[in-house]
Amino acid sequence: MYPRLIAAALLAVVTGATALPGDNDQEISLSADNQLLDRQRGIATYRGNVHVTRGGMEIRGDELILHFNDDELAGATVLGDPVRFKHVHGDDRPATEAEAHELNYDATIGEVRLRGAVRVTQSGNEFLSEDLRYDVNTERIVAAGESDSRIRVTIQPRKPADDEDDAEPRP
Repeated sequence: MYPRLIAAALLAVVTGATALPGDNDQEISLSADNQLLDRQRGIATYRGNVHVTRGGMEIRGDELILHFNDDELAGATVLGDPVRFKHVHGDDRPATEAEAHELNYDATIGEVRLRGAVRVTQSGNEFLSEDLRYDVNTERIVAAGESDSRIRVTIQPRKPADDEDDAEPRP
């Protein structure tokens, strides 16, 4: 479940979906050093200190390439050394942070793919991989290492609930 939440957060960042209640009403803010828009090819490229925010989500990278088909988002690629993501959840869960060298979102098949030194963290839990694919429709995650590496997962133990504060006095 942990990687699924992260992948969903990354998808939300790239596609402009919401993370917190009311985010649909929030503006998307994008800044970069320069932009190249090629309407004939349906490509918008933002380069240099790319920073995208919307509500509780933030993405930073070196380059963002948006692909459009008939003015609909068909996909996005974010490149960086590394690309950094942060997702503040709308409930009591702590923020999720992730980084990778490349993120690809294919809207036509509903897949988010992170490649190159993928690292996802939340509350001290950590997921490391070289390649992570998330199928948005089936909520399926496939992670793989390179030929000389493996995926690594670190899960912190659950903290015991503070029973003294929650317990009612007994007669």
